[in-house]
Formats: sequence, C-alpha cells, structure tokens
Amino acid sequence: METNQYMEMFLDESREHLQSLNDGLLSLENDPEDLSVLNEIFRNAHTLKGMSATMGYTKTAELTHDMENLLDMLRKEQLKVSPEIIDVIFKCLDTLQEMVENISNGESEDLVDVSDLVRQVNAIAKGESADAAPAEAAPAAEAASEASGEAGVIHISDTEKNVIVEAKNSGLVPYHVHVEISENCILKSARSYMVMNALDEISDVIKSVPPAEDLEQEKFDHSFDVIIVSDADAKTVENAVSAISEITVVDVTEFDPEKAAAPAAPAAAPAAAP
Repeated sequence: METNQYMEMFLDESREHLQSLNDGLLSLENDPEDLSVLNEIFRNAHTLKGMSATMGYTKTAELTHDMENLLDMLRKEQLKVSPEIIDVIFKCLDTLQEMVENISNGESEDLVDVSDLVRQVNAIAKGESADAAPAEAAPAAEAASEASGEAGVIHISDTEKNVIVEAKNSGLVPYHVHVEISENCILKSARSYMVMNALDEISDVIKSVPPAEDLEQEKFDHSFDVIIVSDADAKTVENAVSAISEITVVDVTEFDPEKAAAPAAPAAAPAAAP
C-alpha cells in the first residue's frame, strides 16, 4: 500500500482522535459511571488503532491496542474506573501524541520507549498495581514452557477460569488457538498483532501465551497460543487467522477450562540456616 498520499489525512485524523480521547477521559474522570463516554473513548481508540495499523505504524497500533483492551475491560465492568487507571490512560495519550508528532516530523515512532508504559497497562489489566516492580524476565522459550505446561496444556488462573465458565454458560465456545508464523518472517510482532486484532473482531481474548507484552517485543520463537471465547465456529476462527500472510499453521480446538492446568505454585524459599 502506498501510504504517502494518505499521510496528511492520517496525521490530521490521529490528532483529532487523540483530542477526542483526551476530552472523553476528562469527562470520565468527572463521572466514572458514564458508560456512554466510556463507549465513545473506546470507539476513538479502536479507530486510531486501525488507522495506525493500516499505515504500518506497528508500535503506535500496539500501544493503542493495549489501551483499548483496558478500556474494553472497563466497559465490561471487569475493572472499575480508578484514578490509577485514568492516570495510566492519560500517559498512553501523551505517548501516542509524541509518537504521532515524531511521525509528522519524518522521524521514527520507535524513538519513544513504550516498554514501561505497556508493562503498566498490562499490570492493571491483570489486576495488579501499575507501580508493581516487573518480574525478572525469563528466557522466551522458558516463559512459554512455563505458561503452556506439559503437553501443550495452558495454565489459567482461577479468575480466567471463572470468566471462561461464565462465557460458556452464556452460550459462547472457548477455543485454544495455536498459531505458527513463518520462520522467514521479519516482523513477528506485526503478524502477532494482526492475529490478535483478527481474534478481537470475532471473540473475547482471555489470554495469550506468551503474554501480549512479549508478543509485542518479539520475545517468542515463531509460535504462540491464544485462549478465546466466541460465538463463531472453529472454522470461522481458523479462517480469520489463516487469512493473514506469513501465518503457516492455525490449529483451533475447543478449550476445556476444567482440564486446564493451574499456574505452578512458586518454589518454597530455602529454610534459614540455624
């Protein structure tokens, strides 16, 4: 796609959406129970994400995607609006504004380091504090192994299990989606983002292995797994993902939360020497 001819439109509309997001967030801060404002904020974030992805600005799209996921959890009342969440979303808007201005000046969006902000957003989405110290990173293969467990079993928390069971009881189908990307793919993060976006369109994503932050930073080999709930059939889910270029394998199977492995308990601390 030739993006140069659309650049001015992209920049103008990005600034408009960011201003609308800022105005909406100020309104939400004053009235956290106003669902109409929250829905409008979500729509602006969703549009900005799609525009950025279309123009090839992957980092901008990924940060907006993380922010959108947080907003979606607020819409679904999986999280409550709080000063901490408002503050982190404002940080996202400031960072996105900086990235858009860098693009406008002919510079790279990558000049802005978003890793700590992404960590904060993902921490809040998991019910943790944004200020929690990041856990020491495990090697990608080790992290994926720990999350997946033996024989491809996915570890899920009690909260995730409850969400899946409730969704299943309401008529949705839980799926385990295994995705493999071509070993020749240069931008794995872009492909994984496109997969997650495609799944977002037809399902509710419960978790990914490795987590979204690692996918965005390409801390994985060439495959990853996603647990979703959807009213679509397995073939529809498979087709949505396999339509993305450089995706070589898509395996969609029903996921049984009752048979999923619980996260491994942390190792006991060694006894103190007498």
